[in-house]
Amino acid sequence: MEACISDGERHYWCVSSPTMKDKPVQIRPWRLSESDFVLDASQPLDPRKTIFVGGVPRPLRACELANIMNSLYGGVCYAGIDTDPELKYPKGAGRVAFSSQQSYIAAISARFVQLRHGADIDKRVEVKPYVLDDQMCDECGGAMSGGKFAPFFCANVTCLQYYCDHCWGVIHDPASGGSSTSRWLKKGQIGPVLCRSGGDVHNWWRLLFMCARVFSYLQGFVRCRVALRV
Repeated sequence: MEACISDGERHYWCVSSPTMKDKPVQIRPWRLSESDFVLDASQPLDPRKTIFVGGVPRPLRACELANIMNSLYGGVCYAGIDTDPELKYPKGAGRVAFSSQQSYIAAISARFVQLRHGADIDKRVEVKPYVLDDQMCDECGGAMSGGKFAPFFCANVTCLQYYCDHCWGVIHDPASGGSSTSRWLKKGQIGPVLCRSGGDVHNWWRLLFMCARVFSYLQGFVRCRVALRV
């Protein structure tokens, strides 16, 4: 940082290449202590009242994220910025824990929030429930899944429960008399996903597009092999 050239709150470092000499490159320092911030130490952290914030601007600190969310919804007790495990630099995502269910519901119901940082960052980011990997089914407590963790989470604000395959079919599968709602497949799990939201439909179109590209590549590869044999 001592070798940088400062211009107000911005810092630049001159880098040379074979085609350009002393090109100013902006440097954004990050203090490791700015990755976590406790706004209310008197409240216990509840993972099930925690939201995931995607697309967080990298210069945004945890304390700033906590204050923005607290001003919008109240009840924030903790905020964290996800960092790369090796580089320790922000990955562009964060987590916010609330002390009240009301604030948590208000945040995930909004779905999007405007994050402002300095004079040149004004970004609309997505807010989702923070899905955990080590939760038992809320309906049967793991009795119907042999004690395995629940693979499904219902993101509907009227539910927000974790389910095993059996209980999901009983509670939310219309074919079994349950209520139809959107669901999320938990991270690291593979299985059928019911497409209800616009985001799910978009993901399915992306998957179909990728499959088409792979199929086109394989066709070209086969034609090339045939031509070589001839």
